[in-house]
Amino acid sequence: MKDIEKSKAHLIEELVELRRRIARTEKAEGRDDLKILMASVLDSIHHAVIGLKDRKIIFANHAVFSVFGWRPEELLGQGTRILYGSDEEYEEIANRFYPALEKERIHSENFICRHRDGRNILCQVRTSRVGDKLKDRMIVATYEDITEQRQAANSVLGDKKDK
Repeated sequence: MKDIEKSKAHLIEELVELRRRIARTEKAEGRDDLKILMASVLDSIHHAVIGLKDRKIIFANHAVFSVFGWRPEELLGQGTRILYGSDEEYEEIANRFYPALEKERIHSENFICRHRDGRNILCQVRTSRVGDKLKDRMIVATYEDITEQRQAANSVLGDKKDK
């Protein structure tokens, strides 16, 4: 499990660094090349990757469909409330993540999210602020549906208790 956590943290750090490199080379290579590169990077990641500004979705990769059941174009411009089951959960995640991101660049927790079909899913949510400060509450968030992993782990632990 620790190796998985380290690899996820490494993935977030690589994405942030890639974005910085892309920003530095954007002027030299042109915007079209940058868009193609970013689209390829986002498409290669099997976790839902969502860019947020003031809790509005400004980009999403294609994996949002496998995690949440939404196509990326359906989420653009939407508030993140659509990803949670209630107003209380929507507020709770903000109250837990944004203060943490004020102090540290990356923050991660497991959180209950809502699939488009109405079922709850357990996601590992990893966030990284854009830039050195949390300006305009701009962040990149990855969501990994860990529901089945958790159920399998609980099943194994339950089996061990029964013996």
